Amino acid sequence: MINQFDTKKLLLDLSQMNPDKKAIVCNDHFISYSELGDIVVSLTKELKNFGIEKGDFVAVHMSNSIDMVISIFAILNCNAIVIPINIDLPYEQINRILTESNPKMILHNDYAHREIKYEGILTYCVNYMELKKNNQSENDLIIYDPKDLAYCIFTSGSSGIPKGVLLTYEGIINHIEAKISLLNLTCESRLCLSFNIGFVASIWQILTPILLGAQLFIYNNILIKKSYQFLEQLEREKINVVSMIPHSLYGYFHYVGDKHQKLTLPNMKHIILTGEKVDRIVAERFYKEYDHISLINAYGQSECSDDTFHYEIPKNLITGDIPVGKPIQNISYQILNENLEEVADEEKGELYIGGVCLSQSYLNNDQLTKDKFVTISDSTYYRTGDIVKQNENKDVVCSGRVDNQIKIHGYRVEPEEVETHLNQIEGIKQSVVIALETNKIDKILGAYFISEINIAPKDIANYLSAKLPPYMIPSVFKRVEKFIENANGKIDRKRLLEFAEVKADDVIPDVSVSDELTDVQRRAFEVIIANLSEKVSDNVSLDMDFNSIGLDSITFIKTIVALESEFDFEFDDEMLLITKFPTVKSMIEYVESKAILKTEDV
Repeated sequence: MINQFDTKKLLLDLSQMNPDKKAIVCNDHFISYSELGDIVVSLTKELKNFGIEKGDFVAVHMSNSIDMVISIFAILNCNAIVIPINIDLPYEQINRILTESNPKMILHNDYAHREIKYEGILTYCVNYMELKKNNQSENDLIIYDPKDLAYCIFTSGSSGIPKGVLLTYEGIINHIEAKISLLNLTCESRLCLSFNIGFVASIWQILTPILLGAQLFIYNNILIKKSYQFLEQLEREKINVVSMIPHSLYGYFHYVGDKHQKLTLPNMKHIILTGEKVDRIVAERFYKEYDHISLINAYGQSECSDDTFHYEIPKNLITGDIPVGKPIQNISYQILNENLEEVADEEKGELYIGGVCLSQSYLNNDQLTKDKFVTISDSTYYRTGDIVKQNENKDVVCSGRVDNQIKIHGYRVEPEEVETHLNQIEGIKQSVVIALETNKIDKILGAYFISEINIAPKDIANYLSAKLPPYMIPSVFKRVEKFIENANGKIDRKRLLEFAEVKADDVIPDVSVSDELTDVQRRAFEVIIANLSEKVSDNVSLDMDFNSIGLDSITFIKTIVALESEFDFEFDDEMLLITKFPTVKSMIEYVESKAILKTEDV
């Protein structure tokens, strides 16, 4: 297929779409298609003046913004390769990505990023308002080959180093066209960016509306993490389609209650659930409230240019796991056993995916490319590592993994990468990281380690936070005497669940609170206790860090909502992260400060 957009002239003269129509909207700012076309050309000229040409790697280290979208189009307009970098990553992680990819240039826009030293790499601060002043000549025609590289997406790597996945125009455009067909998108659609640019799903969200001449709405990362407020903003701006991870949608329902009324979402047509398994609880609860919106389960990997399977979840669910559905256009797949033989219908095997979607290779890793991209009957297939079966309707259903890979809130996590950094901590001899289910739809990471000395969980978390993104920091740390091995002499990760329950001995010793708290602090403490799991609520102390009690994201949201309701204020956007509250006391003190300000305002 791949015929709706000519990949030889992918970036058309954007001003010819509809010159006066708003192309990108971000907060109170917007630019028209005419302005967008001129600004992209202006930045393209700047990049070329710096020597950027076909095949060069150019990193984009920006928050979600108009500058970020313009930067991506300008890089592609040079026929160069975009390396999107999530701004939430710690410096050491960013440095590993830059070392691995060695980009020719880095584009940034936030002055705060100047604190990060991009040593030995050319940098450019993008400001679309300044570029807007520079009326440049017509854009030079770029001739694209569908096999040309367009993106390099970095994902978790089992070796401890993030791995770069090289994506072509062919795979990206095929995915875009599949989304257009599935969602009936047109130039009248109102679409939004609902992830940071480190997510492969951000590619179609950014490119699709602009290539269609539709409208793209940009939201900052903090708002996106606030389930209710995010959907409330989508309702105000009449967004038609949004992608979310399932636990964010479930988190929204925790906000709906006495304080927040249910949103009507009259303009929403489709919600795409992606990044992790969809539990029936999420779908059933959603359809009870919104029968005019379709829920779509999307499945894919960066190595396959994002989603390769879609499944529109029916309103009357039958028993069993929710399938990931059938493949999109130009995609083939096989379900094979360990001997690369096809399994019988409804039998389980590993899913292999082929077609135009496939990544060209991993960056600087020939061996991993050879291991993951295999030749079967003269065709190349990607080994997904997912155990699946095909049901009676020929829909693919996922049921597990052949390796240790974990999905946490839509992010791919290779436990071995976390373990590599854990093992570098002085005193730790060996470690294992697994996923712990805190409820039916949420997971947290648990780290188990053998050490010569007792190491406080908060000290381990602080060490890891400088090296890994927040979603890769375990919520539970437990010291064990030894690991149980299976018959092959390998650590039996499943048996670690025997140690999963957090006990009083695993948390920081209790501190008396009877005479230490003010009235406001005491009320806040009682609210926190009431919303924590019964397993740990009796053991909570002021100096306890939330990591030590395994506070999951859903429980965190419930606690925030309860505190906001009790004291009639809203948490500041930047405080809606578990990592902002290293101890229970720090949260209590924050609540008290907000409560005092509220009283003074009155």
